Amino acid sequence: MKRKMTNSIALGLTVLLAVMTFVPTAQGQQPRRKPVADSGVLTPAVGQTLRVTVAPGFRVQDVSVVLGWMQYGAQGCSGIPAVCRHMVASQGSSPVQMLGADDALSLDVPGNGNGMRVIVFSSDANVRVLFQILGPGGEVVAVRNNDGDPIAQF
Repeated sequence: MKRKMTNSIALGLTVLLAVMTFVPTAQGQQPRRKPVADSGVLTPAVGQTLRVTVAPGFRVQDVSVVLGWMQYGAQGCSGIPAVCRHMVASQGSSPVQMLGADDALSLDVPGNGNGMRVIVFSSDANVRVLFQILGPGGEVVAVRNNDGDPIAQF
């Protein structure tokens, strides 16, 4: 009787271990998202807007995108010319967004004179990202793509 119970426990533990081992593969692996664009720290003035637009690249379909952001606050300035130190005051990220070939995603952040940084994470490095600073009337003040090159400054 004791041997039968020992075998039952051993068999039960073996089955439990096998099930626990296969659980992560049964759920499916999430697509790995990598940073594909970083605005750097930009400081849109009060009345300006930082707009980030993301669209799949040519012949790219079903791409997942997450927008992460950090908002900075000035900690103080010193010296001539003034050099100002900024620290992250708040940060967050969007939920995962799935984009098809005909989709686009945008985020508008109103300027307040403090620093703002937006990082775009994607499952495909071929997504196209455009950073724009818009004036109070919606006019484009500056444009930059995800290669980091300014396209135009007005």
